[in-house]
Parts: sequence; structure tokens; C-alpha cells
Amino acid sequence: MTGTRKPTRAERRIELRREAAALTERISRAGAEQALACSRMREVNTELDALELDEDPLLTIPEAAARMQCSEDHVRNLKNNGVLASSKPGKHILIRTSVIDAYLEPKGGAR
Repeated sequence: MTGTRKPTRAERRIELRREAAALTERISRAGAEQALACSRMREVNTELDALELDEDPLLTIPEAAARMQCSEDHVRNLKNNGVLASSKPGKHILIRTSVIDAYLEPKGGAR
């Protein structure tokens, strides 16, 4: 009878430890690749954000008011009424220049 013998418990333990080590190595490599991909994704997003900000800068309420030649309260009222879209990523409320320019564009009728 030509068969393979069943490994002993010690031999099986060694096989399983080798397989576990190989799997750990694969997971480690995949984790490192994933970490590199995530890191690169952050770099790409940061660069894209910078490019978009260069093209469409964000203005604070006082800067928006100066651009619109109106009071800061008027800008806040427009923002609060949903006329001007804004964001608040930190301490200051920010409005994109394109949003202000779109508001200031002549609409064909009196405001």
C-alpha cells in the first residue's frame, strides 16, 4: 500500500506554524501596500484640494462682505437664509468666491 502517512501532532504543529508565518507575512505586505495606497490617496486629495482652492478660494465673512461691497451682517443673513452656501471647517465660516460671484451676476431683473 503506497499512501502518505498521517503527520504526527508535532509535525502538524510545525506545518501550521509555517503556514501562519507565511500568512502573517502576506497580511503584513498587504497592510503595508494598503498603508502606502492610503498615504498616497491623502497626498492626492490634499493636492487636489489645493488646486481647487487656488481656482476658487474660500473667503471669510469680512472678506466676502468686502468683495460684495456690503455689510458683514448682510452676508450672514444671506448665508443663514440659504442664499450663499458656506462651510465651517474650523473657527471661521467660509464662502467660495464662485458662490459670491454667482450671487453678484446680473439676473436680468431687479433684486
